[in-house]
Amino acid sequence: MAEKSDKRAFERIRITAASVIFRKKNKLGFFERFSRPMELFNITKSGVCFASDKRFDAGEYVCIDIIIPGEKELRLYGSIKWISEDMTNEACLIGAQFSAFGK
Repeated sequence: MAEKSDKRAFERIRITAASVIFRKKNKLGFFERFSRPMELFNITKSGVCFASDKRFDAGEYVCIDIIIPGEKELRLYGSIKWISEDMTNEACLIGAQFSAFGK
């Protein structure tokens, strides 16, 4: 079986005990409520991988707050690039690419 190639341009960073809360836009263009805290798997300069108990479609716009114990929350916006097919413990993995700053 061929190995999956990693398309990331930047090194992935794992932050112990970090989590995310996120919200997506509804059909009217308003952001929904924030999710409950979910596990942050890794982060790069250009994006993030996190667990989600909500369903997403590729291309959806999302607001993500990254929570690192002892640090100020970091709010970033981006779009969903991929969704894992495997559901474990009622959650799936989501890959989001950050929007360019200033947008």
